[in-house]
Amino acid sequence: MKTVEHKLLSEPGKMVKLPEESISHANELLSMANSSKNMMDLLEKMEGLPYFKHMEYHMKVALATKADWIKKPRPERLTSTYRDKFYLQIGRYDLQNKYQELEEMIENIDKALERIESR
Repeated sequence: MKTVEHKLLSEPGKMVKLPEESISHANELLSMANSSKNMMDLLEKMEGLPYFKHMEYHMKVALATKADWIKKPRPERLTSTYRDKFYLQIGRYDLQNKYQELEEMIENIDKALERIESR
């Protein structure tokens, strides 16, 4: 998994490593938010994309709310905090999914090893 250093806007000089694909997903969602009429329109657009389609509804709503909020004119301090939270939540979501996949793979490997060793 490739990672990138993401600069935290709300904490100048601080950076966090995020999966490269998370940055791409976040940028895509912000772009969709900018072209959406409202949050419900954004949620409908999210349903059409594989990455967001299988996401839990409450997570979709939380991200759509933040994306919709970010696109509106606000004081920079508030926008930077919301933007950081937005990118970090998507990064965390991706890592949790990867971790779960890895755990399942390890479990399958362990079962295969047990079967082979019990012969």
